[in-house]
Amino acid sequence: MSLLLITGAITLFLAIIIGWFMVLIGLKVKVVNSMFPGYRSLIKAHVDYLIMTVLTFTVYLVLSHLNLGPPKLTIAAICIGSLLNPFFFLLMAIKPDLDQLKPPSSVIVQISALTSNALTSYGYIYALFVIIFSIL
Repeated sequence: MSLLLITGAITLFLAIIIGWFMVLIGLKVKVVNSMFPGYRSLIKAHVDYLIMTVLTFTVYLVLSHLNLGPPKLTIAAICIGSLLNPFFFLLMAIKPDLDQLKPPSSVIVQISALTSNALTSYGYIYALFVIIFSIL
């Protein structure tokens, strides 16, 4: 379960770093502007990492409060998904034309994104069912 706390700390750290990059872009720092040509995707990555932070910490706190321990696979899915989902926005901020890749590269990116979304969904939904069924 401590892996949830570590993941939450990492996602919060990444959100803060991305926030600073956004400040530097606003101050027209050329090096940072050139690093992130897809500014809207950078905003999405920042917000998504913040959301993942809140979700991860909340699941940890509720599970701890109820003395519940979901399967390790569930914890792993939450952690991996929480780190990877926003990462795709970060990639789009760095290389905005990723969505215009040709096969097989485009297929690899799409499968990776779908896998990440599936892991995140599975992890959080399973944890929610553990919580709900424990209080019924």
